Amino acid sequence: MKYNTFCPLFPGFYNTTFEYYNEEDDINNYNEEHGTKLSYDDFEWNYKDYEDRTGRAFVSKVESELKQFLPIGIEFQQISSPKEYNFTNDSIYISVNLSLDKLIKLIKDRKESAATYFKETYTSCSGFISFHSSNISDWLNKGYILENPDHRIGALLSCLCSIEIDADDIIYWAEGEGYMDFTPKSELITQ
Repeated sequence: MKYNTFCPLFPGFYNTTFEYYNEEDDINNYNEEHGTKLSYDDFEWNYKDYEDRTGRAFVSKVESELKQFLPIGIEFQQISSPKEYNFTNDSIYISVNLSLDKLIKLIKDRKESAATYFKETYTSCSGFISFHSSNISDWLNKGYILENPDHRIGALLSCLCSIEIDADDIIYWAEGEGYMDFTPKSELITQ
């Protein structure tokens, strides 16, 4: 069955390894190659394209890693960025095609580690009020998951990933796939 949710393991762009901060190097390389003295404002920077390309690469790698454990199909939907980065970071929205029963069984087979994951992730504390259970028995209940599948299926996938997949490998791989598309502004090209 198909569900819409968030991509597990994605740390976001802001203040992470995926935040693009190589503009100065890109400008220097361009100027050296073309014998120019352009500055940041002389270029059009396509950050949206960079984020989409990086997000698609990240989703592709997560899908290939999850296929080791679960028949799954994942489609990139979009990048979502908050207005302010005070409490959250960017997310990748995805559409997943999977058997929820098989996913629940995988979590049940890893019950001890999963119980720790949900307790650490969803227990309310000072500054954080959880809207989801921290009790593993709820997360093994299909009815509970289907009350809010948009979040809870992503949470189950995140749990499985945190137990079985090295996030650093995915981040390293996806980081190499993203590159910035930048060009001099059109009025400078004609000069």
